[in-house]
Amino acid sequence: MEKRRTRRVAVNGSALLMAGRVGNGATLLNLSEGGCGLELSWLMPPDARVALHLVISEDQPPMFINEARVCWSTAGRIGTEFLALSDETRQQLREWLRSRHGP
Repeated sequence: MEKRRTRRVAVNGSALLMAGRVGNGATLLNLSEGGCGLELSWLMPPDARVALHLVISEDQPPMFINEARVCWSTAGRIGTEFLALSDETRQQLREWLRSRHGP
């Protein structure tokens, strides 16, 4: 398991993981500027590349992560590292995180 570079904030949200043309739903457990933790009902291998559609809450627009890497995987959970996201998504993520724990 790799050490996180940024602090994660607990979330009770949802996510859609897309690997190629296949998409599966997951529960969003935590979120940071560098990645997120997800609960899944299937196995996902470490180093898999995915795109993510994250829904943090009903009052926030969804966030689209163009590319993420699965850093670790256990039965029912994975940790991801964001590799590619738009400037708009990065700003949205930073603002949401700042609203949760300050600058």
